[in-house]
Amino acid sequence: MPEHLVQLKSKGPEHIYCSCISPCGAWLAYSTASRFLLYRLQHEGDGVGVKKVPKVPKLLLPAYQLQFSADSGRLFVASARGSVHVLQLLEPGGCKHLHTLRPPSGTPEAVYLLAPSADGHWLA
Repeated sequence: MPEHLVQLKSKGPEHIYCSCISPCGAWLAYSTASRFLLYRLQHEGDGVGVKKVPKVPKLLLPAYQLQFSADSGRLFVASARGSVHVLQLLEPGGCKHLHTLRPPSGTPEAVYLLAPSADGHWLA
């Protein structure tokens, strides 16, 4: 049966644009108009511990879509300006910027949907 374990809210009046939880259940990310936040979740008995990941890369905001890879090792962040940032998730709870996929010049439209392949080699 589903069970309510944790609830996160953005600070102040900002609305959350998008959010995502990793397939392994150990990572949670969300974006507002001005901030991108990443959290590491740790299951502790009947509860969940939540730790904010410090020093996340500065990204072009807002992000309109977040998608974790099937193995929970990467996070794809789709920006409002057409770029997709690829972050590698590190143990015990950090991340680093791997690559930015940029659209052809002159097409700075937002990316609203992402679909990574199960093997992690492709991203649509």
